[in-house]
Amino acid sequence: MTGTGVPHFQVLARRYRPQIFPDVIGQDTIVRTLTNAITRDRIAHAYLFHGTRGVGKTTMARLLAKALNCAKGPTHEPCNACDSCREVTGGTAVDVLEIDGASHNRVDDVRDLQESLNYQPVRDRYRVVIIDEVHMLSRSAFNALLKTLEEPPGHVIFILATTELEKIPATILSRCQHFTFRRVSRADLHRHLEKIAGLEKLKLSANSLSMVARQAAGSVRDALSALDQVVSFCGAEAADADVEAVLGSLPAARVDELLLHITSGNPGGALSALRASEDRGDDPARFAEALLLRLRDLSVLAAVGVDTDLVEAAAEERKELAAMAEQVGEDALVRLFQMASQLEPALRHSRHPRLLMELTALKMVRAADLTPLSELAARLMAPGVTGSLPAASPPPSPRPQAPPANTGAGAARGPGTAAPGDSNPRPAPGPANPSQTTAAGSALDMDRLRAAVENRRPAVAAFLEHAEGALVDGVLNLTFQPRHSFFKKSVEMPANVEALQQAMREVLGDGVTLRLGLAKRDLPAPTPAPEKEADQRRRLLDDARNQPAVRSLRNVFGGEIVNIQPADPRSDAGSQETES
Repeated sequence: MTGTGVPHFQVLARRYRPQIFPDVIGQDTIVRTLTNAITRDRIAHAYLFHGTRGVGKTTMARLLAKALNCAKGPTHEPCNACDSCREVTGGTAVDVLEIDGASHNRVDDVRDLQESLNYQPVRDRYRVVIIDEVHMLSRSAFNALLKTLEEPPGHVIFILATTELEKIPATILSRCQHFTFRRVSRADLHRHLEKIAGLEKLKLSANSLSMVARQAAGSVRDALSALDQVVSFCGAEAADADVEAVLGSLPAARVDELLLHITSGNPGGALSALRASEDRGDDPARFAEALLLRLRDLSVLAAVGVDTDLVEAAAEERKELAAMAEQVGEDALVRLFQMASQLEPALRHSRHPRLLMELTALKMVRAADLTPLSELAARLMAPGVTGSLPAASPPPSPRPQAPPANTGAGAARGPGTAAPGDSNPRPAPGPANPSQTTAAGSALDMDRLRAAVENRRPAVAAFLEHAEGALVDGVLNLTFQPRHSFFKKSVEMPANVEALQQAMREVLGDGVTLRLGLAKRDLPAPTPAPEKEADQRRRLLDDARNQPAVRSLRNVFGGEIVNIQPADPRSDAGSQETES
């Protein structure tokens, strides 16, 4: 009761401040260290508590002071009934000095404190000095505190608390036992809010409590302050919509609606969702942050599956998000996340946040149409340029076919014709050579292997045009020249390796393993006959123009060859093998 007879209201953060060590949530390591120190009589003369706001630094300092000066102590279980415990709880203990570092930051304030510490405690065992926000002290004040902090009187214990550890001089840090208070997890905050809601007889859904915990960002005090605000607005019973309105939270349904239009390729729906969000008064920066967090959750679910605790959501919601992530695909989610991550900082400096949001949404809608660079390169390098690019010229003439070596029914057909009832004629194999033989000397049909791969992955078939194959002891060795290392790396992609192995099983049977490697060096080019420099340059330009990839690029983009630069043989030196 106050002096006027009006009941005094106490906020939840003060009413439910922990009064014993087990009540502190989220700081189990620090609680155990301090209680063991008290039990084993290893009390240090100076402590430094560091952490973000509202995680229990001042509360822990008061609990330590209470435990040291309790009538039954020193004990790790203060009674909370003796005069000392009650006075520490109420903030009126004579022998416990709580100093605000922001308002007592001068060197004269430190000198006054040092003079008072020479006197014995009035009643308790220790004089406990708690300096909150100690980083606000001036450099001169820190220097004046050094000697006393290193060798204080035996009855004095310092407890320093700060939210900005980087501003504390190293000379101060070295004189204290340092404890870092971590942010309280959302799950611990949710359980703490459920407990307090039960004690206060509040009717709040789990979703509402989850919104309060999310808003607090790891701070217990912020969570209880937000809960106080919700109760003031809604009373003892609050709907989810009311909690969202009080906290200014962005409903997940609005973000999911935008993502649904983006992933389904609906630009009109995406712009309408943004317009509706603006009409509701949503902050663009907060909307972008919510979108980024949702894409993060979807990316995690796409990568590790639904059975994970890395996504803080109810089990049913997590299943729905996992289904959405599977439908969109991990690669597309990564691209969307990159675009959203660029949007959030851009909004801070933009004078037209709505226009920026709309343009980014349109880019995200079209993100599914993007083609990977490896596929584009495969189209350009393939003979005749497969894919969406137009062919520059007819493909090169096929290699001369070797006459059939066998006789009988199969000899009546040409090497490229189909047998009766065979709907997929096989291409004729090229001539056998030492690099395409087994250990027993039988020919390895690379053309047939490429044809089988082309039915599954046309780009891989184009890459294999630059490989030499050999089947030795059940191992298919595909060797690329160093200048073609890009094609080897492209074939090594998991999807391409899988397509190649399926073709191998079809052509070579089961039990054949694959090995990809680079030749130790390119075959030496024949020494050209002496010729004039102008004639040699003209010949090189003609050879370059006749390359299929160069012809394709000229047809698509236009232009002319300006210069030819020979490759540096040192860039591809060495050998490398990868076995799958």
